[in-house]
Amino acid sequence: MSLMVRWVAFLLASLLCAQTPAQRRAPMEKQAEEAIAKGEPNRAVALWQDALRVDPQWRAGWWRLGTTLYQAEQPAAARVALEKLIALDPNAGAPWVVLGLCEFEMRDYHLASEHLQRGLSLGIPPELDLLDVARYHQALALLVSERFEHAQILLNAFAQKPDEYQEVVLASGLAALQLPLLPAVVQRMMDPAQLTLLRDIGSAQQLVSRRQGPEARKIYEQALTQYPGVPYLHLSYASLLVKLGDSAAAEAAYRKELEVSPKSILPRLGLGFLAMQSGEVEPAIPLAREAVELEPKSFLTHYLLGAMLLRTGKLDEALQALETARLIEPNSSRVRYTLSQVYQRLKRKTDADRERAAFQKLKPLEDSFREFGKLPASLFLQEREDAK
Repeated sequence: MSLMVRWVAFLLASLLCAQTPAQRRAPMEKQAEEAIAKGEPNRAVALWQDALRVDPQWRAGWWRLGTTLYQAEQPAAARVALEKLIALDPNAGAPWVVLGLCEFEMRDYHLASEHLQRGLSLGIPPELDLLDVARYHQALALLVSERFEHAQILLNAFAQKPDEYQEVVLASGLAALQLPLLPAVVQRMMDPAQLTLLRDIGSAQQLVSRRQGPEARKIYEQALTQYPGVPYLHLSYASLLVKLGDSAAAEAAYRKELEVSPKSILPRLGLGFLAMQSGEVEPAIPLAREAVELEPKSFLTHYLLGAMLLRTGKLDEALQALETARLIEPNSSRVRYTLSQVYQRLKRKTDADRERAAFQKLKPLEDSFREFGKLPASLFLQEREDAK
């Protein structure tokens, strides 16, 4: 190599070193955007990858790469890019949301639900138009994970919108009838009569969210006339009747569900909670014991039994049941509150104070999800700060 060639090479290297990473990636960024405009996402992806090798701290680049890969139906590759972005900016909500959408497409529903919740809680810029998409997919992730009540809370938010989304209506019907299936799957596998029932019940659930309980009741009554043997239809109807304040009809519906679904804990729980409301607890305790035997790993069965035993003054048995419930689900505010009452009556002040403090911490979180469909952003911000 001649001296002149070496000198030119040195000058070029010096010029490149003088440029900032942003300046060096700028031509590739421009070419990537042009490729997107021409409908060439694969070329754009390659250009963004080259640009990010030059400037790995470029947050907008990781966002563009991740969202383009997601739109190109490459969720696994998109997930990697979004995780890089989240490592740089963990308190931005939108990357968590798209990460959750990627995981949903990959059928990792537990992580999808967790990350969509985090993104919703941290907040999404309105111009991205991701709020409804995030809520709907989190609801579906909860639905297939058999967390039907939580799924319904998120689906209820759509009832306040002027347009009725048929997919949301169908998902509401699935949640009401305790079916852990995706609407897209159901539409392929069920016959027209089954789909009509699901849509009718979903519409009724949406009416309940709009405080149109009597209209929803008519839909349920018609459905029960046609399909009295469908599992969990009486149960869902009973829940509506409880909201309407018709305890006698709700009890009858729960007992009918017990005939249809004799091995289910849910009608037993429903009857038990009705007994707690009426004050006639003693006759319902055998139902609570049956529920514990049927599903010993359910915190709700132990909680209901413990709460009933507390009402009847059987403190030692109540304590055992409620401590089991806490062991299974330590994040239930009602378990912690009821346990504090037992400790208080047993003169165990330190334990009672601890449980009451746990209740006061957990209750606002549960209220936030029930009212807004999300947890407070501070919960995730603080978690991330603690992790540093």
